[in-house]
Order: sequence, then C-alpha cells, then structure tokens
Amino acid sequence: SDNNDAPTIGSINQSYHGTGDIFSSIIIADILNKKSIKATLHHATDFIIDCIEKTIDDDNHRYGVKFEDVLKEEINE
Repeated sequence: SDNNDAPTIGSINQSYHGTGDIFSSIIIADILNKKSIKATLHHATDFIIDCIEKTIDDDNHRYGVKFEDVLKEEINE
C-alpha cells in the first residue's frame, strides 16, 4: 500500500479530548456526502492535524482542540 500521500504530524507529547469525536463526525458527514473513503480519511486527518496545530502553542487552552477556527476556515473555502 502506498502511504506517501498520507497526512502526518510529528509526534507530540499531548492528548486532546474530543479529537476522536470530531474525527468520526467528519467521516460520517463525508460518507453521507458521497466522498470516497480515501478522501474522507484524508479530510478527517487533515482537519484534526489543523486543530492540534491551532491549539498546541496556546497555554491558556486546557481542554480539547480549537476546532471552531478550523471549521470557519473550511466553511469559507
């Protein structure tokens, strides 16, 4: 299997509550919108990576990820 185009993020020593819920919500939404499984998994993974990147440097954000900012960007695309 060719994983060269798989989205990645380096290893981080953090955990973020709710990322699994967000990931599965994106998968369900994309499947209902008839996207391919490959596109769906890439979309969900990219979304979670973007959320973590928006959150990781914010010492004041203690719980979950900042998905709202990423969602706004996605809606405006």
